[in-house]
Amino acid sequence: MLLKEPFAFVVDFIDAVNQQIETVTPGRRLTKIQRYWLAFCISAIMITNGVCWAWFERISLGNSKLSSLSWMFRRGKICWDCLLVGSINVLLTRYSISQGVLVLDDSDRARSKNTTHLAHIHKQKDKKTGGYVMGQNLVFLLFVTPKITIPVGFAFYQPDPEKSAWKKEDARLKALGVRKGERPPEPAKNPHYPTKQELGLQLLNEFRQAFKHIHVQCILADALYGDGNFMDSASHIFDGVQVISQLRQNQITKIQRKERSIKSYFKSYPGIPKNLSIRFGESLSVMLGGARLWIKAHHKKRYIRHSSEVFNHFMS
Repeated sequence: MLLKEPFAFVVDFIDAVNQQIETVTPGRRLTKIQRYWLAFCISAIMITNGVCWAWFERISLGNSKLSSLSWMFRRGKICWDCLLVGSINVLLTRYSISQGVLVLDDSDRARSKNTTHLAHIHKQKDKKTGGYVMGQNLVFLLFVTPKITIPVGFAFYQPDPEKSAWKKEDARLKALGVRKGERPPEPAKNPHYPTKQELGLQLLNEFRQAFKHIHVQCILADALYGDGNFMDSASHIFDGVQVISQLRQNQITKIQRKERSIKSYFKSYPGIPKNLSIRFGESLSVMLGGARLWIKAHHKKRYIRHSSEVFNHFMS
């Protein structure tokens, strides 16, 4: 399929985004050339299902040159943050969305082992082969509503090289039987390498500042974000909203001054049988239990829900 001009509905969308940018940030707007370039690129992505300037040039029969398309991307003075916020506002307005659930997660993206020019590249474990690859890790934030799901923020995560090297050397010395006092101390935290939890809180703060009119019903995150400090901070950003995450089965709880693991507690109190509806109309029989327990690592009580089918512990 050839592309001589951007699709009309894409042009209309970009114009609406430009109006949103002017409304939210007066004095900032997209030029006519920038609007055309964005509309053309989005249309080309829909046709080719990829982002490649050479493909875009071919489907335009040379009317849009590779050099000019890439130059606009690299050198054009486009307010990308304003563009993202404006695009989200257009969707929220068109679908009359005023509330929803925020979902925080991260994903590894494997790249070439010889990659040197991509930002935030680091060594990752390949789950398929058990080996290692070079790749990027993306922390992203989704806004889930009954009508649509919208990506509303992202950030690249990169581990601190100095701390990674220390962990590797510390593990080697520990295996050799070297005592802790004789091993090198852990290096100080480098603020240029924020953790995934810190990036997650940053994304939540940015959403709060950009969309103050949106009501967040709750925040969902996987076990990586089940840290007590993260949950309290995330809840505080949205005025005490509920934060739901996962808890490890070996977490310690205290009941009547006696400490025991979460797994041990729910073996004694397994819950009640329940049929849950899952995808495609199927149902699953599970044992559901719940309790408000004191979690030692969090220094406070959390409400824990337990399912015996997959043995997951969700806390809020």
